[in-house]
Amino acid sequence: MTQTTLWDETTHAGATLFHEPISRMVRRTDPPTSHAAAEKISKKITDLQINVYAQFKIKGPMTAKECERMERFADYSPSTIRKRISELAAMEPPLLVPTGVERDGCAEYEYCNAKLTVSGERQKGSNT
Repeated sequence: MTQTTLWDETTHAGATLFHEPISRMVRRTDPPTSHAAAEKISKKITDLQINVYAQFKIKGPMTAKECERMERFADYSPSTIRKRISELAAMEPPLLVPTGVERDGCAEYEYCNAKLTVSGERQKGSNT
């Protein structure tokens, strides 16, 4: 099964798009199976992250509060959307970046124009 990504590429469903460190998912004392599971999960971008990212790409800069009020996210708690924005901003390379503007006590973020390869690497010629 293939799908078209936000980056206008075709990838196999579940392809690795980025690699997040697993340090926040497991403790050093957890069994090896937990570490292996966290490593596997950390390499996937979720559908919700893709949907949040797409809204920034389509709608432009906005705060977490503005994003979470969108009708398409009405079935999610506000903290769920805020967490996805934080995750997208913390990725290497980041997919959302703060603009330096603050509204209603929230930082504004914008889509980062970084073309990504399937492995999550920034393509040559991409800008942040």
